[in-house]
Amino acid sequence: MIAPTLLLAAILAAVTPPAPATTVPPVVRTIRIPGNDIPTEISQHAGALWFVSWHNWPKVEPFLGRISVKGTIRMNEIMGGSMPGLSTRTGDGSLWLTDRKRAALWHVLPNNRIIRVKTDRTTLGIAAGSDGNLWTTHPDSSAISKYGLDGVMHGRWKVPALRGMSPRPNWIAAGPDGALWFSDTATDRIGRITTEGALTMFPLPRGWKDPGEIVATRDALWFTVGNRPILGKLTVKGVFKPVPIREIARSLAAGSEERMWYASGGRAIGWVNADGSNDYVLVAEENGGVRALASGPDGAMWFVDEGARTVGRVEMPAATP
Repeated sequence: MIAPTLLLAAILAAVTPPAPATTVPPVVRTIRIPGNDIPTEISQHAGALWFVSWHNWPKVEPFLGRISVKGTIRMNEIMGGSMPGLSTRTGDGSLWLTDRKRAALWHVLPNNRIIRVKTDRTTLGIAAGSDGNLWTTHPDSSAISKYGLDGVMHGRWKVPALRGMSPRPNWIAAGPDGALWFSDTATDRIGRITTEGALTMFPLPRGWKDPGEIVATRDALWFTVGNRPILGKLTVKGVFKPVPIREIARSLAAGSEERMWYASGGRAIGWVNADGSNDYVLVAEENGGVRALASGPDGAMWFVDEGARTVGRVEMPAATP
C-alpha cells in the first residue's frame, strides 16, 4: 500500500453520469483518495485544490490534501489532535483554515508551507475582510471575532439574542459592500457586521429555517435553506428572494458565468444559471455523499465526496456558436 505522505500521480478516471435535462451533459471526473482517507472540505489555492482529509476514521488524524488540476495528489500531515475545517483566501495568496478543536488557525503559505497560528479561541467559519483581517465565527459563544494575520484578536462582538434564544453564527463571507455576512442557524437570521463591528440582523422570511453555508457574489449573498428546496438570495439592502432548486442544499459555491452550484449531501450536484434556470448531474454511485464544493483555477467546479472517498470536478460543455 502506498503511504499517504508519498506523492501519488494518478489520471482522473472518467465517470459517465446519466444525462440530465441539458442536451450535452457536463463531464464529471473523479479520483479516489489514497488509503482510507475521507475528504470533507475543499478550497482553491495556488493553482490547485486543497482538501481536508481524515485518515483511519474515526481516529482523528487530519491531513491537508493537495490535488493539481491534472489529478496529482499529495497528502500533507498536520498536527494531531486538531480539527481543520472551513477556509478563506487572503490577498497575499495565502489560504487560511479554522480549527474546531484547537485555539488556532492553519495558514497555507503561497509556497505551500503549512504553519499553525495560535489564537485565543477555537473557530468554525472564516472570511478575509476588506480591512485585511480574518473574521471568524464562534457558534458556542454566539460571537464574531476579528483576528490579524498574526493571530492577535482585534475585536469580538456578541451576536444579539432573539426572544431568549442564543444565536449560533456559523458560515461567514465577505460581502460586496465591504461588510461581513453570516448565517445564524439557531435563530433563523442572516447577520451583517461592518469592519468596525456594527451589527444588523435580518430575519428569514416566514417558513424558511436553518440558514447554512453563505456565499457572496458581485451583487448579493446566497445561502442554503435547511428546510426547503430553495437557495436564499439576499441583497445588501436586506431584500430576500427565493431561488427554486431540485433538492434541499447543504453546500454552496459560486462558479464561472454567474452560475451558483449546490450539493444536497447525496450523489448529485446542481447549479442555477444566471437566468434562474437550473439543472443537475450525478457524480457518484449510490453510496456517494458530496460534502463540499469549490471553484477551481481551471474553471471547473470541484468537489469532495466523503461517501465515495473521492475528489472530483464537473466541467460544463463548451458553448456552441
